[in-house]
Amino acid sequence: MADAKIVKAGGHTQGVSASATFPGSQGPAGPAGPAGPTGAKGPTGPAGGPTGPTGPQGPSGATGIAGPTGPSGATGEISYAGVKTLTVSNPGAGNRFYIDSVQSPDFTGYKGFSYKFDTSSSTNSSHDFALSTTQDGTHEGGSQYTAGWTQVGTAGSAGSYIKWQIAQGAPTTLYYYCKNHTNMGKNASDAYGKITVKEIGLGPAGPAGPTGPAGGPTGPAGSTGAQGATGPTGPSGVAGPSGATGAIGPTGPAGPTGPQGNAGPTGPVGGTGAQGATGPAGPIGPTGGTGSQGTIGPTGPAGSTGPAGPSGATGAVGPQGGFEATQIDSYKFVGDGSTTGYYLSNGISGSNLVIVSVGGLVQDPDDDYSIGGASGIKLVEAPSLGEQVEIRHFRGLAISEVTGPTGPAGATGPSGATGPAGPAGPAGGTGAQGATGPTGPAGETNTATNIGAGSGIVSGKVGSDIKVKTLVAGDNMVISGNTAAQTLTLHSTGAGGGGLSASDKASLNEALSGTIDNKYVTPYTLYETVQRREDIYTPAATGNAFTPDAERTGIFDYTISGTVTLNAPINFDNGRSILIYLRQHDNGGNTVTFNTSYKFSDGWADVTVASGSVDAVKVTNVNGMYFSHMFNDIQ
Repeated sequence: MADAKIVKAGGHTQGVSASATFPGSQGPAGPAGPAGPTGAKGPTGPAGGPTGPTGPQGPSGATGIAGPTGPSGATGEISYAGVKTLTVSNPGAGNRFYIDSVQSPDFTGYKGFSYKFDTSSSTNSSHDFALSTTQDGTHEGGSQYTAGWTQVGTAGSAGSYIKWQIAQGAPTTLYYYCKNHTNMGKNASDAYGKITVKEIGLGPAGPAGPTGPAGGPTGPAGSTGAQGATGPTGPSGVAGPSGATGAIGPTGPAGPTGPQGNAGPTGPVGGTGAQGATGPAGPIGPTGGTGSQGTIGPTGPAGSTGPAGPSGATGAVGPQGGFEATQIDSYKFVGDGSTTGYYLSNGISGSNLVIVSVGGLVQDPDDDYSIGGASGIKLVEAPSLGEQVEIRHFRGLAISEVTGPTGPAGATGPSGATGPAGPAGPAGGTGAQGATGPTGPAGETNTATNIGAGSGIVSGKVGSDIKVKTLVAGDNMVISGNTAAQTLTLHSTGAGGGGLSASDKASLNEALSGTIDNKYVTPYTLYETVQRREDIYTPAATGNAFTPDAERTGIFDYTISGTVTLNAPINFDNGRSILIYLRQHDNGGNTVTFNTSYKFSDGWADVTVASGSVDAVKVTNVNGMYFSHMFNDIQ
């Protein structure tokens, strides 16, 4: 661009000069000049001037770290209805289980409750305690019952035990046994110990069970977080306020609550009282007696009807049912570890009017306590020190408003008997006699030597004896009754007349052996058969050869001397037995050789050869075989 400049001097215009300038490139910056001197301090402003602005707020402090989680609370302790100590000992009949120092006792358990068996005694080593519905369990074909059964540790080791919670469906009777050995569940009476499982008995409501222990302790609170750092100071000048304090870190989370302990068992609900029994039925009225029957004859007029029998007595009114307690007394005691007797203020009329609980567990009157005296409760085991004992006495029982049903009315008595029949009419007259029958033929004429003639067999009569005619050889004389069983036939022999043949008479041996069909036995033969059974061979015989004759005796007494031969018996009927005594003569050493017909039961027949020894042989004829048995050295 061209610049124009006009210069005036003295009011006159001297001239005009014109110049043109053109920009060149910028030169380098010059060095900085020296700093000027500090100016003087200004005067102080008047007092009460305005406050400078607030400095900016410092940053918040860092959040503190979370506190550690508190430990879990301890598990509540298990509540047991009973703790039993288990040991093993040998009373002389083999190893047996002992429970609380008693050999295989019976005891009672209740459904829904837990029991502990302490098996830590070293005597339990290798003896595994188990239950079964069968006596001696698997050793007698049964099986192990395991419902609710928990084994902790090994039997015989320190701290080992068994926990058993009885299931509601458990059998009513269980037997305990050793899984490894037989008969360990037997008691002193040689019977198997058993556990009787019961429901809690019915009765008035039991006291409430004790409350279970409170839940586990609360975990400790987490530690407080670290404090945040202080914010930085604002810049100089008018001093700003100090930075705000950092916020406190959040509290660590609380530790989880420990699990709650098991609740104590609830006492059983009392059962409803039984309804009163129905009164008995009234007795049935007696039956009217039957009139005697009239004699036979024409029918008389009908008898009048007898009076009606009396009505049966009305049945007694049934007893009033239902009872209710008008007063309940409660007693509380504290066990001292030794006392078993507790006394009430009023008399106790029955165990069904008392409920006893120890440590919150209802006691069984059959197993755990009894009524002592008029007002005492006697426990089988003393409650532990500090254990609570509570007794409720239901007294002042009164009959409730409920009335039992009325007994049924007695049965109506039977109608009276019919009156007797009228008297019999008169008997009819006797009929006319019949005509006489024709005369029969004349009988045989009796003579002095013959009674009857013709075919008659009676030849005469001498006193009270009747003589018969002589029979011709081959003829028979038959005397018979009404049946064949009453027939006697006499046979004649030879040309001269009657009598019986020798073959018709039974011999002694036939009478003894029973082979006497169609033969008769004489009185002497009968005597012989009886007498022969009783005879004993006397006197005793001494010798070196004997033949027992069994016709008249069955007992023989021989003294043997030297080497003796015993021959086979004779007249020895089938089925008979004889007894032969063999006595040693002098100093003994005598021997016997038996006939081969003797068959000995043990295969040999040695005799005792000591001086004074006595042997006996019993021999029985079994179809021709002489079965023999030797009795040695009879004392």
